[in-house]
Formats: sequence, structure tokens, C-alpha cells
Amino acid sequence: MDSSVVVEDASLTVEYALTRGEILKSFVHSIVSSPKLRLTMLAYALAIGIVLSLFQAMVSQSFSSRILTGAVLWAVGFLLFVPLWIFFRGKTSKRTLKVSKDGISTQIGRISGTVPWSKVSGISSAPEFLLILRNNGNAFFVPNRAFDAAGGKDQFLTHCQKGLKGLG
Repeated sequence: MDSSVVVEDASLTVEYALTRGEILKSFVHSIVSSPKLRLTMLAYALAIGIVLSLFQAMVSQSFSSRILTGAVLWAVGFLLFVPLWIFFRGKTSKRTLKVSKDGISTQIGRISGTVPWSKVSGISSAPEFLLILRNNGNAFFVPNRAFDAAGGKDQFLTHCQKGLKGLG
């Protein structure tokens, strides 16, 4: 989808639609670039493994290597399930993303929301995309094709960095 950066009243707006591959790529990049998200994913996986193994041990009134193996498999299964879930549940409809001094506003169809800069943990620029990381582990993945003007990506990145630093 062709889009460009639109400047209005000290804000920048881009429109784009993500592919499923881009959604998965953004998740992988988020895991690599966010220690908090990595830790959260591992904590959930361990919690699932521990809870299920404790439940099994209570039911069988013993703890065996079989129960431990099952716990590990459940934890690994969770770590494999999450990317698949994100791949199939990711939003591929057209998104409007607007950055301003107040934060980031987003809209996909009738669903809209605003994220203040205080809830943004960082911005990562990669050769193929921008990734705006939120404190809760979610992220906005903006592919390069959202910027059709030369320098549009850099302009958008600079605007986001200023907002994140409170310079709006």
C-alpha cells in the first residue's frame, strides 16, 4: 500500500497495512531488542511448566523425570505457540499511525487508541522498518514502504525520538 508521511500541526501521520510475515518479523525483532519482553515470555513459559508439573505431581503423588519432561515440553510449546498466535491474530488491515507531542495515536478500522510517550520504552530503526516499543511488550512495526518520500523514515524517527525525550 502506498503511503507517505503527512505533516500536520507538529504531528506526523503514516498509513500502511502489514503482511503476516511482517507481523512475525516484528515479533522476533521485539524479542531480540527487548529484554523485558524476553524475560516476560520466559517467565510465562516457566510458570506454565511449573504449574502443570506441580499439578501432575499432586495428582500422581510423586515427581518423576516424566513429569519434568512434560513441564519442559509445555514451556517450549508455549514459546512456539505465541509466535503462531501472533502470526494468525495480527492485524493486517490498514493502520493510521500519528505521532505528536502527546504520544502515538493509532487507528485500524473502527478501533483506535492513544499511547502517551510515557508508555513508550524505545524506538528501534532497522534497515527494513521502524519499531516503536511499548512498556507493556507490544510494539508498533512501521515498514519502510509506509514512507514513500525520501527521508520520510528519518523524519518520522526524529519526530518519535523528540516525543520520547519530551521535546514534542
